[in-house]
Amino acid sequence: MANLKLPQLDERTVFDVVEENFKRLDMKTYVNRVIYCGEHTLPVPELIDIVERTVNDVNASYCDVNIHGILLVYASYFVHVLEGSEDTLHRQLRFLFKEEQKYKERLEATEEEELENEEEEEEEEEVVEGLAVLEEPAVRPPPVVFKRMKMLMVYHSVQKRCCWLWRAVAAAPPRAGDWTGAGGARGVPCSSPPSVSRQAASSYGDG
Repeated sequence: MANLKLPQLDERTVFDVVEENFKRLDMKTYVNRVIYCGEHTLPVPELIDIVERTVNDVNASYCDVNIHGILLVYASYFVHVLEGSEDTLHRQLRFLFKEEQKYKERLEATEEEELENEEEEEEEEEVVEGLAVLEEPAVRPPPVVFKRMKMLMVYHSVQKRCCWLWRAVAAAPPRAGDWTGAGGARGVPCSSPPSVSRQAASSYGDG
């Protein structure tokens, strides 16, 4: 009887397979992609500055995967696409809510200082021809940064990143006459493209 040989078994573990996949994709850990939107109360440049600080703070600290993405900001609304590990994505959201708390504290401190100045001005009020000089009350900014926010999509274990750096774009919604196309299909906008307000750097892949 011929000697029968058992087939050589694959002795790799699940960890070995996962590690090989990470090396093939040039990643250190799983990358997730989130898309969230919201309504804000700040001027567009100020909101971009706040979000940019959170992104830079996350990437400056220890993290296995830096967060990259694109922030699209309109006058009252925004859409944010972010890619990173689960830890870095959660950290960015925590930093964002901390920035809103800092904004509230700065606003309260400013209001207290303005109130003290108003009291001093009332004591030293000048009367012109028997009539008090009246000033229109200053328009106070809203006490919140975000009126509402909503998570739209979450993609787990992304195999190919679409954003390799982070950028922010200030845009205006398209008007009815800005889009052309045959058969009612949307074509290239007739107006000029939105201007880039803040771009740390950007490089987009095919995916």
